[in-house]
Amino acid sequence: MSRLGVALLAAGQSRRFGPADKLLADFRGRPLCLWAAHAARAVPAEAFWAITPTGTSALSACLEGAGFDSVENRDAASGQSTSIRRAAERAERAGLDRLLIILADMPFVSTRQMVAVADAAAHPASRPAQAVMSRAGATLLPPACFGSAAFPTLKSLTGDSGARAVFSALTPRAERPMPAHMATDLDTHADWKAVATAKVLAHG
Repeated sequence: MSRLGVALLAAGQSRRFGPADKLLADFRGRPLCLWAAHAARAVPAEAFWAITPTGTSALSACLEGAGFDSVENRDAASGQSTSIRRAAERAERAGLDRLLIILADMPFVSTRQMVAVADAAAHPASRPAQAVMSRAGATLLPPACFGSAAFPTLKSLTGDSGARAVFSALTPRAERPMPAHMATDLDTHADWKAVATAKVLAHG
């Protein structure tokens, strides 16, 4: 059986949101980060990691309470690649076959979408895809899943490079469609206002 790990990337700097930690800000009755975290915990996996920045004990405690092992990223200010590297290191050390990467500021992504992406990296028609990403319209984005052969490449990422930088270089690769509303991430207060009264429900 293919062994899966889940990495919740929660080490962004939230510079466009202001001084407060947006992942702990209330969104529809719970901290923003818990929407993605709770959806992810329903994925059948054997390891769950939350990649958090140094000095965010409240965020780490929140995600640990949701069932994640907190992994500190001391280099978080250097970009998203550093969090992906930490996740790949953990997955490789644990001897996992697949790593599912999700973002903590995307509250509408469903468990079903996460599972569809993870399954595409384990049970394709021919051979397992080494890279699978979600596609909303013309945009490729997480949830994304990578096979163990991709872990060394993930560990070599630099700067603000994300999953897309690896995806295009790997074969075989696959895409899974995702409803447009699930692609919403909340970076600014304007984003927050835009969805605060929207009729779309988280995980809908």
